[in-house]
Amino acid sequence: MSVFGKLTGRIQREPLNLVATIIFFGAIVHTFLATRFRKLAHNYQQSYDAIEYLLHTTDGPPDFGEKHDKLLFRAQLFYFMGEVEAVFGVWLIPLFVAIIAFHGWSTMVLGMHLTPPALNPTACEHRVCRWLGIDGLLSQTIEKFSA
Repeated sequence: MSVFGKLTGRIQREPLNLVATIIFFGAIVHTFLATRFRKLAHNYQQSYDAIEYLLHTTDGPPDFGEKHDKLLFRAQLFYFMGEVEAVFGVWLIPLFVAIIAFHGWSTMVLGMHLTPPALNPTACEHRVCRWLGIDGLLSQTIEKFSA
């Protein structure tokens, strides 16, 4: 069966899979656009700095108020959106909203295993490895390289 066929079957069984897949692709595209966002932020910051310079060199303060604030906001927003580390964290928000919309708050909290045992790396590794069908692979690798 093709990947598209598998996805179609999973989406028919659970429509949330379509939304989650779209969100995941959004996060991937965002990752590739991060450099562009950083460039935009840099341009906004330069414009902001130029206005700051003019404000301090002229006798009477020119009226840059609203434009000045917008430039600073845009620079900070695009710097944040350009942080690769923040990308997947940002995209968790719509994913959590989708889970809540489809299945409710308790399913989202229980589905994420947001309980103290989930904070144990070994417990997390076992869950992921069982799901992938490679039980204990990470533990064996760690033991091999730490010996």
